[in-house]
Amino acid sequence: MTSTKVAVPLSLTSSDAGATLSVTNTGAGAAISANGAIDTTAQYNILGERVLGTAGTNNIFAGFDAGRLNTTGSNNSFVGARAGESNTTGISNAFFGMNAGGNNQTACCNAYFGAFAGETNTTGAYNAFFGFDAGFSNVASGNSFFGSVAGQGNTTGSNNSFFGRSAGSQNTIGGDNSFFGALAGNVNSTGIKNSFFGSSAGWVNTTGSGNSFFGIDAGYSNTTGNNNTFFGAAAGTFNTTGESNSFFGKGAGNTNTTGGFNSFFGRSAGRDNTSASSNSFFGYQAGVTNTTGNGNAFFEPKLGCSIRPAAAIHSSEAVPATATQPARAIRSLVKVREVSILPNLTIPLSVQDQTERRALPMPLPSVRMPR
Repeated sequence: MTSTKVAVPLSLTSSDAGATLSVTNTGAGAAISANGAIDTTAQYNILGERVLGTAGTNNIFAGFDAGRLNTTGSNNSFVGARAGESNTTGISNAFFGMNAGGNNQTACCNAYFGAFAGETNTTGAYNAFFGFDAGFSNVASGNSFFGSVAGQGNTTGSNNSFFGRSAGSQNTIGGDNSFFGALAGNVNSTGIKNSFFGSSAGWVNTTGSGNSFFGIDAGYSNTTGNNNTFFGAAAGTFNTTGESNSFFGKGAGNTNTTGGFNSFFGRSAGRDNTSASSNSFFGYQAGVTNTTGNGNAFFEPKLGCSIRPAAAIHSSEAVPATATQPARAIRSLVKVREVSILPNLTIPLSVQDQTERRALPMPLPSVRMPR
């Protein structure tokens, strides 16, 4: 039928499945122009491919094959080529980007934004993935991945929060982790219950669990070490398998590798410690030169105290020191063989009480020993 104007109403009906209404305009204008609504009970195609549909209930599918297999799934929004293509009965999902949530089938309540975000997920629910390839391999639930490639390799790990480019990108089954910062926890695979905050924090961690690293490069080299707490830029940077350490301050415990049960507080405290254990260093550069010595307590760069063997100390007096008055040993020291006050003083003691006061060769700060 060829006409410059068609009278309305116009109704075309056919029982032939192949019947079409063809409208061609060889001029410069649109083939069809409508001032009112255009209604369809199925979908809208371009070049024979569906680009807009609403199959199911309260759904909107926009893009080539978006939501193509949806049957009874409802309250979904899929935008992008093949977004949510395999969804059948899944409800309340929002997928935006090419292939975003492409394999989702029955899962509920996911939000994927970015090309290939959450593409492999089938039944995992309550996930939020934002960024290219974010959560690509995920099949678990309760994860939040924000950033390009964030959580890309996660499969069954649940309740993780990864924020930043490539954060937790190689995590597979590790759960209950929180990684914030570019490359934070990047290599973590099965480690659980870790908190890494800062660019490259805990980058190399694989199976280490129960760690808290805060600051750029904090715990960078940790692989299997557990239950460590590192706060400060480059704190515990080279720790690998050392466990139960607490490093607070920029560069604190920086070169520690396998040493465990250490407490370093202050900038560069215990900086050169490598494999030594059970040390307590307090203050700027406290114990900075200690490498393998165990069981030390340092309260300034060169001031330290070690007690061998470990035993109770009872006292009620302080040990004062001034520029003119040298420090004095204190009475009532019990069950201690030897007290060493660095750098060059050793006071031998018996297992009996002593009340002798002995001048020391250098002024020391006031120290009060616990009752």
